[in-house]
Amino acid sequence: MKLIYFRGWLLLGGILLATVWWLSLTPSPPSANFPYADKVGHLLIYTIQMVWATWLWPYRRWLPALSLCVMGAMLEVLQGMTGYRTFEFADMAANTTGVLLGWTLAYTPLSRGLAVVDGALARHLGQH
Repeated sequence: MKLIYFRGWLLLGGILLATVWWLSLTPSPPSANFPYADKVGHLLIYTIQMVWATWLWPYRRWLPALSLCVMGAMLEVLQGMTGYRTFEFADMAANTTGVLLGWTLAYTPLSRGLAVVDGALARHLGQH
């Protein structure tokens, strides 16, 4: 199904990516106070990014998956170069696990989530 508001959804995805870059490279990222909060955060944000990508490009899942894995590794290297953040293989593993989880979710009913929202928005705004 073709998304009616594809450009708007693409813009939101770009904002999500920019937020990940900022969170990854800012000197003082927000933190939660529970064990492995950092790893859980990596897992969740990369899962969300991958699900988002599969909504926008449902038949080219491999390309965003590969891109997100490379981006996650690159951000870890950049963190290690900042002097105020650290490089961690465990973060790269959490990122990749999130991408794989997002890929897996693309084979569930969740895969139609954005199409349902897009269609409902179009009906509400009279764009059907």
